[in-house]
Amino acid sequence: MTSSPASKLSRLIVGIDGSGASRVAVEWAAAVAGQVGSEVIVVHAVGLTERYQQRPEKSADWRAHLEDLVRRDWSAPLAERGVTFSVRVVEGNPVVAIVGVATEVAADLVAVGSRGIGGFSGLPLGSTSQQLAMYSPVPVVIVPSDSSRGDSVSSM
Repeated sequence: MTSSPASKLSRLIVGIDGSGASRVAVEWAAAVAGQVGSEVIVVHAVGLTERYQQRPEKSADWRAHLEDLVRRDWSAPLAERGVTFSVRVVEGNPVVAIVGVATEVAADLVAVGSRGIGGFSGLPLGSTSQQLAMYSPVPVVIVPSDSSRGDSVSSM
């Protein structure tokens, strides 16, 4: 008897940025992890949202607030399904951050939304999802957005 690929998904990475598309990716990861018992590592790259939010430089309070936002609000679908998850807030480029964490934790899969909060909204895929598909050391699932969710960022 052979095992299915899903039974080998012990550790999933989901990249998030607070957009509607990343919410869809978190919901997808929560559903999959809930079914197969995977651990999920939520990765948010600091830098992208900084373009849209003002904050004092190197503020420990701001970073703690951001980590809490990612854990409590952006990762809510994981908690609601009782999925074991952890949060990594990493400085820098989102592709480098996600690939770095995926390599570090020996992830089996990376999931991201089709578009994030930056770039050209008319394109079907954002640059982060495209680059992850090219450079990730593990398979990447690009979860299609539900256009009714919009592309807004949760309040920081």
